[in-house]
Amino acid sequence: MTQKLSLWEYACSVYRQDGVEQSCLDLQDHHQINIPLLLFLCWAGHYHGVLAPDKCLNIHRMAQLWQSTCVKPLRTIRSTMKTTDINPITESTWLAVRKRIKAVELEAERALLETLESMVTDKGDAIQENNSHTGPEAYILDSIRNIYQVYPFIMTNGLLIEAITTILCAVQPQIQYDKALELAIDLATSNTDVQ
Repeated sequence: MTQKLSLWEYACSVYRQDGVEQSCLDLQDHHQINIPLLLFLCWAGHYHGVLAPDKCLNIHRMAQLWQSTCVKPLRTIRSTMKTTDINPITESTWLAVRKRIKAVELEAERALLETLESMVTDKGDAIQENNSHTGPEAYILDSIRNIYQVYPFIMTNGLLIEAITTILCAVQPQIQYDKALELAIDLATSNTDVQ
């Protein structure tokens, strides 16, 4: 990704890469990770650097509120419909309603991504001062620092670090998975660079 993408374009591009969808679904379903927020943290690290801790906290709070009040209820309805059969409603009607709910859920996620993007691009103080990076490894480290600020428990779980690494490698394909994993683990074990 050479040109700067909007957060929505970035999220769509990353999500289409091999292994990313499954990693995101695992993180979402089994670890309650807010995937739009996670993709935002990667995007911010890639294009803007490390978020200032107080701004990161505010962004996290807003994203979680939107997720819990809007996105998650829609996802719950859609998931329930996937495994429920109500007679005499026809299957085609059922699927059409479920498809519309999925579209609204996606629209809600897009609204969240657009809001998150504006919180960084409209407010320069969301980024830590003296935050300059160059090269793919630095972009990955900045993304990891952002992720660890919001989800510090990831640092202690190798499987979660691996899932995050899959996503980050989709962002920086010139970095080999093993190298990105090494960077993520080194940063987690040092823990001093995250703070």
